[in-house]
This record gives sequence, structure tokens and C-alpha cells, in this order.
Amino acid sequence: MKIEAGGYELLNHTADAGFRVRARSLEELFQVAAHAFYDLMVDRATVEEREHRDVVVDASELDDLLVVWLSELLFLFETEGFLGRSAQVSLERGAGWTLHGRIGGEGLDPDRHEVQLVYKAVTYHGLKVERLEDGWEAQVIFDV
Repeated sequence: MKIEAGGYELLNHTADAGFRVRARSLEELFQVAAHAFYDLMVDRATVEEREHRDVVVDASELDDLLVVWLSELLFLFETEGFLGRSAQVSLERGAGWTLHGRIGGEGLDPDRHEVQLVYKAVTYHGLKVERLEDGWEAQVIFDV
């Protein structure tokens, strides 16, 4: 299956869940990864953009940054029940990478949000972030 830029595909993995993301830019790659993260968890179309969470994470390498970014989204869900509908990302390169993210969404409402998948952790198994001829691709697996 060919993945279009700005899209993702789900990966079948024993006792785990994951996805592969394609995008034209690094910023879009991290945004689409956030969308895929929430789409696996809940029908993102049922989530309203009522409030925002600002997230800043750092890592020395891009693959580590992806894990830290998605782990922070998981932390927001675990501690606040926060579900995202939209993600805006900007990246800075210095000694390592810094991601500034803004997630639009709302708290979990069991009457409107059916949680389809609960993540235990973001893993390094099969993790990759790589430059392609026409953009970027990333793959991540979650322990569920």
C-alpha cells in the first residue's frame, strides 16, 4: 500500500499497535503522527477543539523526539484524560531537536468518546524516522 504524504497506515503487530506516517515536511510528519496516535485511541471526529495544550519536548535525535512527543501525548491522556483533535508543530535544530506543539482537543467524555485502544507505552521497537526523496517517513509501535 502506498502512503500519500500527510497520511498514515496502521501496522499489524502481535500484542502491539503501530503506524507508519508519510509527510512532505518534518513538521507535518510529527503532526500526522499525533493525529494517527489519537485516531488509534478514539474516533478523532468525535473530539471537539474546546481547549489547547502546549507541549515542548527535546531530544538529540529525530527518532527519540518522536518517542518523547508521543509519550507526552500519552501522559496528557493518562493524567488529564486529554484527547487531541488537531496538532500544530514547529521544530528547532540546535545541539539536538526541540519540538513546540499545540494540541487542540478536550477531556475524555465517556458519553461521546469510545476509547478503542489504550496505550501502555511508546516503544523503540521498529522505530524509524527517515528522509525520503519526496519527504519523510516514520514508523512507531506502541505497547498496548
